[in-house]
This record gives sequence, C-alpha cells and structure tokens, in this order.
Amino acid sequence: MAELEALVEQLERGELSLEHSLRDFERGVQLARSCQLALKGAELKVQQLVEQNGQLRLEGFEPAE
Repeated sequence: MAELEALVEQLERGELSLEHSLRDFERGVQLARSCQLALKGAELKVQQLVEQNGQLRLEGFEPAE
C-alpha cells in the first residue's frame, strides 16, 4: 500500500517522463490488484462462525462508517 501511495504521489506531480509514468502506472495497477486481493482475504477472515441455538451460521462483518 505504501508503494502504491508513493507511485500515486509521483504521478500526480507530473514530473516524470511519459515512459516512466507508464511504467509506474502499470506497477500501480498491479499493486492495486494485490491490495484488492488482500482486502478480500481479510474480509473473509473477519466473517465469523457463530454458534447460535446449537447451529453454526456465518455472520458477516459490518464496518463502521
């Protein structure tokens, strides 16, 4: 995530060559996908099995806004 943030800051400054910007953009897309996968994995871990009345049920996590 930190690397992705650094890439975004560099790209926003607009001081890089087109070639360097494209390379950093491609890397940013890869990092964003990786972060999305990690987030999805974390969301799945947060879901908990809860025993209620002798039965197990899957309970989702509701994030605070």
